[in-house]
Amino acid sequence: MKYGSVPALNEYIAMKAMFNYFGQEFELPVPLNESMLKFGEAHSPEYACFPFKLYLGYLRQLAEKGVTNIFVHGLCDIRSCRYVDLWEGTAQILRENGYPDFRINYWGGYGLDLSFDQLKEVMGGPSKFKMLRGILIFCLTLEAADKINDLANRSRPREKNNGETDAWLAKWNSELCGVKKFWQPRKIFRAALKEWENIPLDKEKKLIKVAFVGDMFKVHEPFSHFDTIRKLNRLGAEVRQSLQFSLIFFGMNKVPLKSDYQKRYAELMVKGKKYLQSSPASFLDLSVGEVLEELENGASGIVHFQSFGCMPDLLLKPILDRIAKDYGVPIIHFLRDTHSSDTQYQTRLEAFVDLLKRKQKI
Repeated sequence: MKYGSVPALNEYIAMKAMFNYFGQEFELPVPLNESMLKFGEAHSPEYACFPFKLYLGYLRQLAEKGVTNIFVHGLCDIRSCRYVDLWEGTAQILRENGYPDFRINYWGGYGLDLSFDQLKEVMGGPSKFKMLRGILIFCLTLEAADKINDLANRSRPREKNNGETDAWLAKWNSELCGVKKFWQPRKIFRAALKEWENIPLDKEKKLIKVAFVGDMFKVHEPFSHFDTIRKLNRLGAEVRQSLQFSLIFFGMNKVPLKSDYQKRYAELMVKGKKYLQSSPASFLDLSVGEVLEELENGASGIVHFQSFGCMPDLLLKPILDRIAKDYGVPIIHFLRDTHSSDTQYQTRLEAFVDLLKRKQKI
């Protein structure tokens, strides 16, 4: 069998490393693009949200490369939103359109015993010790990839040579995709950090700070949010990646020796409760907590990227409007659907950043 995963923020890198360890074939993600979206729009139910349409097209292109099984992090509670509907719905449509063996495997969100059972089936019956080592490789690679992404977001708006940070990022993500041993992710991160420290930066450059927020299906995918973080970086804004997968994975699964992630996850959840009266769908409380943290740390505005038909985004919008009013900061909402224009969005984003810079007299 040939396996693949989703291109969501760095999860696929950790998946690739784990599959390398078990000696199983794993297809790296195809970059998301307009042709995927067009296929998804043509074959999706009328009620389908933007992520459903986009991932339907994406999975179809993987299926054309011979991938029969998708391995994704699974959720089974209210945080799943319509998560199962999204994956099972897209898989069913693909099975009806010429890919009868296409299957989704949910892993890591249903408890340790079931996670072991799934790994045993997929990876050829390894021992529990070997499965634990495979999970360790997943965890260490995920953590390293997210830390490297953090460094890139810090240096990109300050780099003296345009594009140097992204070249550095691509190089070390590629190195992580080749991981096979549990000691390699930390070694790669140390080497990446040493090289990152030599990227020429304008440390005196005056930047604004912006909180970037949205449902995880948007904020993890540059194509889905018109590459907002890089756009903001080029406009002189510093942006942190929200909803990092390592924070979600370690925070929810109580991974040993990752108590710092679990502590921060719990703190952000508590912080988010200030604006939430009940348990929300998806990770709204985490998103709200991160926005509040960014504002408390000097962010001067909020960029909310939402998508048509996304229930978590509909719930998040009025909460963010209230937060912006309470903290006295501007906010911009942009609705992403199949007809959205990157050019139109760029113009609005530039005007928004100009407003923030005038307020701070930069």
